[in-house]
Amino acid sequence: MRRLLAVLILLGGLVPASAQNRPLDTTPEISLAFPMEETPDGVRAKHTVLINDNTILPAKSPLRVIYIPPRTDDDRMRAIRSSHNSDASWTRDNRLKDTDKLSPSEIARQKISRETNWPSITNFQLALANLGADDLRIVYIIGGATPEDFKFYDQRLVLPEGMLLAEVNGAVTVLAVEKTKPAERAGIKAGDILTKIGDRPISGSLTAYLNDYHVIRKDAVMAMKSSFPISVKASDGTERVATVKLPPSINSSFLDSPIIESSSKSSTNSSATNTPTLTVPEIWEKKKPTQPAAPNP
Repeated sequence: MRRLLAVLILLGGLVPASAQNRPLDTTPEISLAFPMEETPDGVRAKHTVLINDNTILPAKSPLRVIYIPPRTDDDRMRAIRSSHNSDASWTRDNRLKDTDKLSPSEIARQKISRETNWPSITNFQLALANLGADDLRIVYIIGGATPEDFKFYDQRLVLPEGMLLAEVNGAVTVLAVEKTKPAERAGIKAGDILTKIGDRPISGSLTAYLNDYHVIRKDAVMAMKSSFPISVKASDGTERVATVKLPPSINSSFLDSPIIESSSKSSTNSSATNTPTLTVPEIWEKKKPTQPAAPNP
């Protein structure tokens, strides 16, 4: 426990630093609702879960840590940046590459992601209950064909429309609802099953739901609508249509709507068509060098 407290203090403190950066406030509490299970190999995702509006965390994925990146304006980060030995202080024995191309905060983030592996659900629950929601991140692993073939991923934890969604028993199910967000204002509750978004039935797959969600939401924005419908089935079997309001700031521009990134990797089994796919960017990608400005004639 002492070690966990030290890690949480390093990552941002147990108590939110300001009213603008409080923990996620959901019903039920996200620390209890987030689907996790302990296995002999560590903590894993119990269900496939939507962790932001572009990223799906597969079931059984090993979870490493939940954290917030060190702030560059923090006293500790300023001290490191002013040190003559700043790179060594963050990279000693952590096997990072190309650290000369990274800022101290990026190096610190990589160090946390690679070296931290929480063994208990309690660690994750404490982090979810106490760390500020601004730039809250989760690190996990997706395996490959061999035990050595795996990749680390570092993603923001944000609830689209204020819903924590997961695939449970073949249905897209609401596990928690963020207070004051569009889903709560629409009357959606934990335990509800999403059956339709717009006029599109939801099959039970988060991948299909997420693609339809982006299309329906973007169409509503482009049409200058103030909301879009989601059909839900309550735990008692009753069905109704919930009206999910769009933020006023995006009613006038499609630029604020979510974007589905296109995969840059090809597969021998993939279709020849350029169909947009959901992608999960890997962490520790090298920065592209900036081109020097052309000399003035």
